[in-house]
Amino acid sequence: YQRRVHGTLLDVDALVRSLFFSLMFLARMYARFSDRFPHIAAGLTACSILTSADVLCQVAFQPPAPAPAAEDKEGAPQLVAAGAHHYDVRRTLALAVFGLLYYGGPCKWLYLRYDRWWPGRPVAATAFDLGVHTPVMFIPAFYYITGAVKGQSAAQITAQLRSEWFEAVTGSVMFWLPFCLLNFRFVPQHSRILVISFLSFIHKTWLSGVSNRVRHAERRGETSEYTRSL
Repeated sequence: YQRRVHGTLLDVDALVRSLFFSLMFLARMYARFSDRFPHIAAGLTACSILTSADVLCQVAFQPPAPAPAAEDKEGAPQLVAAGAHHYDVRRTLALAVFGLLYYGGPCKWLYLRYDRWWPGRPVAATAFDLGVHTPVMFIPAFYYITGAVKGQSAAQITAQLRSEWFEAVTGSVMFWLPFCLLNFRFVPQHSRILVISFLSFIHKTWLSGVSNRVRHAERRGETSEYTRSL
C-alpha cells in the first residue's frame, strides 16, 4: 500500500520488499563466506557480537565509573565535573579478543564436528555442548582470555573463576537449554544462525556483567564481598 509522509507518496510494499531482498542478499553472502572461511567468519561474527554486548552492558546496565582525577602542571589533583565518567576500553577489547580467538578457533572446530558425531541428533549435541563444553571449556577459557587482556594475573583469574564459575555455568545452561532445543526443533536451517546470534548477544551482555562486576566495583572505589575475601 502507499502512504504519504511529509507530502511524499511512499510505496510501503516496495520498501519492505527492497529491505527483505537486501537482507536475503547479505545472508547469502555471509553464508558463502562462512562456508569458504568458517573459522574466520565465526571469529569475526563473535568478535562483533561480544563487542556490542559489552558496550551495551557498560552503557545501559552498569553505572558509570568515575573518571580519574586530573592533575595540574604542579601535580595537584583537580576536581572532576559531577557525573563525569570514563569508558572501560580494555574490558571491551578483552571481550573482542575472546570472541575472535575462541569462537574462531576451538569453538568453531567443535561445532563443525557436532554434525559428524551426532547426525540428526540435536538433543545429544545440546547435551554435550551444555553439559561438557560450557562448564569445562567455554567458561574457563572466557575468564582466562579476557582476564589476561585486562591485565589480571593467573592467580587473580583463577580466584575469580572459582568464585563465579557456578553462577556463570548455571546461568548459561539455564539460558541456552530451552533455546537450543527450540531452535533445533522449530527453526529452519537457514535461520538458525540468525536466532543464535541474537540470543548470544543477550547472553554475552549478561556474562560480561557477571565477569566484570568486581572490576567495575573497583573502578568505582567500591569493595565487594569477593574483593574482601582475597
